[in-house]
Amino acid sequence: MRNFVVDANKALVLPEEMSWDHGAMIEPLAVAVHAVRRYAADMTGKKAVVLGGGPIGNLVAQTAKALGAEVVLLSELSAYRLDTAKKCGIATVNPSEKDLLEAITEACGEDRADVIFECIGINPTMKQAIAYARKGSHIVVVGVFADLATVDMAAVQDHELTLLGSAMYREEDYIKAIELVAAGKIEFETLITHRFGFREFKKGYDTIDLEKDKAMKVMINMEA
Repeated sequence: MRNFVVDANKALVLPEEMSWDHGAMIEPLAVAVHAVRRYAADMTGKKAVVLGGGPIGNLVAQTAKALGAEVVLLSELSAYRLDTAKKCGIATVNPSEKDLLEAITEACGEDRADVIFECIGINPTMKQAIAYARKGSHIVVVGVFADLATVDMAAVQDHELTLLGSAMYREEDYIKAIELVAAGKIEFETLITHRFGFREFKKGYDTIDLEKDKAMKVMINMEA
């Protein structure tokens, strides 16, 4: 066992019954919790669309549902990630196989979604978010853009959209994340796709590069 010393006020106690793997997943879940709460702390009755089914997009969808969303629809191209989302109880659509606007309308009704979470950080999905957002609704940008984004500000203005940026988390997001897991509202095991011992850490990182969409969350056991 390796020990790390931090100030007591910077550490949160995990429930005794929580595994180390699940404890490690609290950090990405806190990212998702923060993103959802940037829009609303209570999602009861809300309809949400999530663009991107990677680990964060999946957890954003799970969090929105856990916080009471009436409808959550996740859009993703990868068959593997779509299957993973379905195993986590999330409704999905592959926009290469079905028109995304049609899918949103079917899931959410003619009024479409109350909020769209962009969880990839690329221009095509940002364009989709703006094009398919209903007038007066919200877009939360969770994906990290590597380059300057192209944003149709004319559409943002004309449709009176609210763009919200979301980055990282705060202490209260960690606390809420722990509460949601303790309440059994978040599925982690499906997202943990690989495990390696500490001596195999390079193999773990290589797996992330090689497996692409199939390496959702890779765990490194520090004691192995």
